[in-house]
Amino acid sequence: METINGITFEDWACACANLAGGMPENEVLNVLGIELPVWQKTSDEWSAKLGDMMAEDMSIATKYAEYFTNPKQGKFADAGSTTMSLADALAIVPDFDAYQKIFWQMSKGAEVGVDGIQVLQTYGLTLQSWASVGQHYSQMQHQMMDENLSPEELKRNYDFLTQTSEKWQNHWDNHYKDSKADLAGDIDFLISREMGITETIKEQLRSVIQWEKPQEYQLFYKFTDKGDEIKNASKLILQPGQGCIFTHEGKIEGVFEAEGLYDLKTENTPFFTTMKKMLNAFESEHKVGIWFYRKADINNIRWGTRLPIKYNDPVYAFLVHLRGYGNYTIRISDVKSFFVNILAGQEDYFSYELQELFLSRITQPISNYLANAKFSYAEIDSHIEEIAKEAQQKSLSVFEDLGFCLIDFRIEGTSFDEETNQRINEISNVQADVHASKIAGVDYAQMQQLKAMRDLAKNEGTAGASIGMFAGMNMAQNINPNPPSPDLKTKLKELKELFDEGLIDEQEFKEAKAKLLA
Repeated sequence: METINGITFEDWACACANLAGGMPENEVLNVLGIELPVWQKTSDEWSAKLGDMMAEDMSIATKYAEYFTNPKQGKFADAGSTTMSLADALAIVPDFDAYQKIFWQMSKGAEVGVDGIQVLQTYGLTLQSWASVGQHYSQMQHQMMDENLSPEELKRNYDFLTQTSEKWQNHWDNHYKDSKADLAGDIDFLISREMGITETIKEQLRSVIQWEKPQEYQLFYKFTDKGDEIKNASKLILQPGQGCIFTHEGKIEGVFEAEGLYDLKTENTPFFTTMKKMLNAFESEHKVGIWFYRKADINNIRWGTRLPIKYNDPVYAFLVHLRGYGNYTIRISDVKSFFVNILAGQEDYFSYELQELFLSRITQPISNYLANAKFSYAEIDSHIEEIAKEAQQKSLSVFEDLGFCLIDFRIEGTSFDEETNQRINEISNVQADVHASKIAGVDYAQMQQLKAMRDLAKNEGTAGASIGMFAGMNMAQNINPNPPSPDLKTKLKELKELFDEGLIDEQEFKEAKAKLLA
């Protein structure tokens, strides 16, 4: 088994995990049987080697993480227990309000140079126990924003999470406001005394990597260092619902999703080990990039068809043009795929930029479904939910390949173009005339001739009279002087059809029925 200064990979990883769990450094050194300088040299060498090992075999990262789950292995198997259980940690942080209180105290404190580990120690927590607490409340937030909840529950949960977070963010912002002013005065004073110390303090204040002001519907944000080198950063802050991508020369080197505040100089998890190795190996910070991304759902993104959906109406047998609008909800499901296929190096990316891509993928399934479902013009509105569900189902694999999941898709309304509506109205008028002719006891052709006579009778002059006379003669030839009279049952049935189809109202129906039965 390979060793560095007599320390195996297992013992080194367990030592890092126990330190994170709160075991005193001198106790760790006693278990390993080495002095502090040897430990520092050994830890640096194993950290560098871990990056090489992961480049060859990513399962090493999983193995390394397992030691943090169970640090009582190897030489530490019989060491005293220092790891706090999740139950004990939750006794200190019993609810989301308490969690946000500590989270924002660490976050805002870091801006004025307060050590996050020291903050945790004031509550009796370790970095390892805090990570477990963070994972617990991250899962809780995900459950509170589950898509299967009712809109009222989702709104209530969203307001609670947002208001609680904003409350403690503002609280600690105000708390440290004076500290920032005092610290600025101290820095000015130290400039005249000890320039070296002043520069250290300034560097500590400006070297925090975080997504400062996430905007609504923003999916990705590239961290810009405002002139400072990324490689000099000391801390990374991940808020609830955020993830982080680290790249080198355009290639993704690591993805990290556990919310919290991390010390980049002491963290030994694979993500941070790789980041430090890359930053230390290259002179230019411009070769590396850090992107934050949104893990949470993006709800109620609006959509509308710019071009109409065309399909053949099964009843009217001609091409109709349909438009639709509504909303949809998405979540990034494969951040690496999304980063490569869609983001393509952009510094910012918003959900509305998916509009063209979304419509190009969703329109065809809707068209195909309408063509096969045989829904006519008058049936579209009553089948909107069915159409939306089918279109979403048919599109899932397409969106998953691009790195995001279509969680919900809704059609709120539809409309047909003017030409389609005009043609449908003309057909409806003809159908109404056909029914009316049945009531009158004549066929449709005779009804049209009667209408023509009525219109011609309104014309003045000889031409109108002659044409009217000709039409009357033509009618006389076509109308049977003794047409067969439909039986009563047939007349009542036809009358009921007119009422059911809305061509006559209830009063007209009753009056006509009474005449037939008289």
